[in-house]
Amino acid sequence: MHGAVGGSVFKIVPAFSYPSDYDEIVKQEKQEQDSDYRHPLVAKVDNFEFYAVFFVGSPIWRSSIASPIKTFLSQYDWTGKTVDPFSTHGGMVRGKALKILQNSVHNRLFSKVLQLRRKSEKLSDWCF
Repeated sequence: MHGAVGGSVFKIVPAFSYPSDYDEIVKQEKQEQDSDYRHPLVAKVDNFEFYAVFFVGSPIWRSSIASPIKTFLSQYDWTGKTVDPFSTHGGMVRGKALKILQNSVHNRLFSKVLQLRRKSEKLSDWCF
């Protein structure tokens, strides 16, 4: 995506890592979603006010966006910004994820929504 539109890249990084085991990640994310936990992040976007368009990506976990993405979205005033979300999922529909994104950015309109679906457990097997 970056190659097509240019701009800056900002990686949303939690202050502490998720477990490497898939089942442990699922367990931790369930706890985080149930408690509406906000992951502390390593950094903030420098000069946020100078950007007009943001592409924000999140995996779909339990029909929602990941906790670190919720933290990221809650840290900024999205007034006057365009947000274009994209998501990855393993077959789950995006469920409440789009509504959570819209609420997090104060119902800003999105120009497009891109979903990437994994066809198997191999990370290289993605379809568009």
